[in-house]
Amino acid sequence: MPAILAFTDTIFLSLKFFIPLLVLLKFSKVSIKAIDIKTLINATNWLLLLAGSIYLIVLTSEIFIAYYSQNEYEQYAVSNKIFGPYWFEFAIQAFVYMLLPQMMWFKKVRTSVIATIIWGLFTYILTAFIFYAEHAGYIAGFNPATTWLNYLKSLTIFISLLSIVYFILLKQDRYFYKKTTA
Repeated sequence: MPAILAFTDTIFLSLKFFIPLLVLLKFSKVSIKAIDIKTLINATNWLLLLAGSIYLIVLTSEIFIAYYSQNEYEQYAVSNKIFGPYWFEFAIQAFVYMLLPQMMWFKKVRTSVIATIIWGLFTYILTAFIFYAEHAGYIAGFNPATTWLNYLKSLTIFISLLSIVYFILLKQDRYFYKKTTA
């Protein structure tokens, strides 16, 4: 399960970098003819929905596994994560990474750039709150080279996934456009 959570964290981390660029592309006067902005927004929101759904399944299964394992330590660890002194961190993660992306099931929300901006703002504000609450003014073991390599790896995976989803959606849009005009 840690590998799956790392995959979803990669998508969420990259979306935090990509959403401001998407907003600049959407609202600037610059016109890039090779990129269909509506399809790019739709692809971004599909990735957000995918990562949110995977995150929801993994964390729910973690709760069930801990409950049915009859392992006292595992049950305590999960209950402490949810109800312990850092309960607000779990609540914020559940809201931003699991509940907010589920709104993307509605087509009107999924095709809206405003929904993407709202998710991005919630993510920036609430993760900053979590970071400062956890670290309380100190960062132990911070290594900028490792951090930038992780960002680079995350962005590479994200751009690959976004390209795949973008071209699939673009192909579907062109297919349905040809079908309705013929």
